[in-house]
Amino acid sequence: MTIYIVLMILALSGYIFNANANEKNRKYYLYIVFSAIVLISMLRSDQIGIDLSHYYNKYFPMFKNAEWHQLQNITMSGDWEWGFCAFCKIIGQISTSTQCFIIFTSLFTIVPYALFIYKNSDDVVFSTVFFLGYHIFMMSLNVIRQAMAVGIILLGFESLKRKHYIRFIIWVVFATMFHTSAIIAVLLILCDKIRFKKNTFYFLTVATVGVGVVYRVLFEKILDISWFSNLYGLYSASGTGDSGGYITFHTLGMFVIAALIFVYCCSVYNCRKVWSRPYYYGKHGRITFSLKGPVIKLNRINRYTPVYWSESMLVYAVYLAVLFRFCAFIINVTARFALYFIPFLMIAFPHAVNKIQKESNRRLMQNSMLAIIIFFFLYLGFTRAGAMWGTVPYKFFWE
Repeated sequence: MTIYIVLMILALSGYIFNANANEKNRKYYLYIVFSAIVLISMLRSDQIGIDLSHYYNKYFPMFKNAEWHQLQNITMSGDWEWGFCAFCKIIGQISTSTQCFIIFTSLFTIVPYALFIYKNSDDVVFSTVFFLGYHIFMMSLNVIRQAMAVGIILLGFESLKRKHYIRFIIWVVFATMFHTSAIIAVLLILCDKIRFKKNTFYFLTVATVGVGVVYRVLFEKILDISWFSNLYGLYSASGTGDSGGYITFHTLGMFVIAALIFVYCCSVYNCRKVWSRPYYYGKHGRITFSLKGPVIKLNRINRYTPVYWSESMLVYAVYLAVLFRFCAFIINVTARFALYFIPFLMIAFPHAVNKIQKESNRRLMQNSMLAIIIFFFLYLGFTRAGAMWGTVPYKFFWE
């Protein structure tokens, strides 16, 4: 656990060095901290991560000499997505050592978070601390296929943010080639199209309770469909393992933190403001939009301007993270859908805090949430991280 604590201290040091002061500081901070995170991920033993030690370590070397049309037959279950299998075959041409696999997957699963935070967060330090404290990093060391799918979706968020829905769907389809669960990210398009209203909060609260009543029955009905049954039939309602529901400090803590952020965002966001289509800088200059069509104003700038998410979109995305973390109480495996929406927790809370006018109140709210996250990080790290993800104790590959 020591190595993770060192990373957390490094992440928190950003407040001492005023990492949010300007763009230069933000870049340096993210470069230094995430370089350290990536390095720790790359140098870990192939026994760090239950899935890595039990499955990826075993099957990865077999992909090098496999025929392309036989890639999905390498594993006994045959349920690894073709895109991930192709990735393993390509990387295997460099080396069949599991350490090579670890190095490349570390880049593809962690770097997208750094880019996402840089492009979207009002507070890069909080977002980085959240990445570590909410145990996103530890989970990514274990659920590698899905972590890569999340990384692809994170890259696709720039298209979604600019309302390029077709491009975003292409990113989603690509992500499903690494983990089929990525299809759930399509819900974000619906979130972007529906405006959040104040009374929507009460509707979603009631809907969440309703989900708790019918969720297991609905899940079983979905598994009656042959395609879903072939993929997820092992999670049928046996009531044990991943198919069971659990109320533990882990599931409760992840739900409560997400729920607190959701409630707070609902209380301070102004979702009455309708999202306006942004202008951007194209090849010939600034392009704006009027009723008569596009208007081009020539200038020397040739880049996209920063575009931010609508507050309505942020609230809905945060709610989906809350909803799927709630599902852990009913069917634990479906809580993994939350991984595609948890990144919005990183940026929604800092944006909400910045709307507080009084600085002392901003610091109180920020420090309170940081205290909760750090406590969750330490408690879960020392008590459950080893059993759940196999990430504690940490070992370097040469040990």
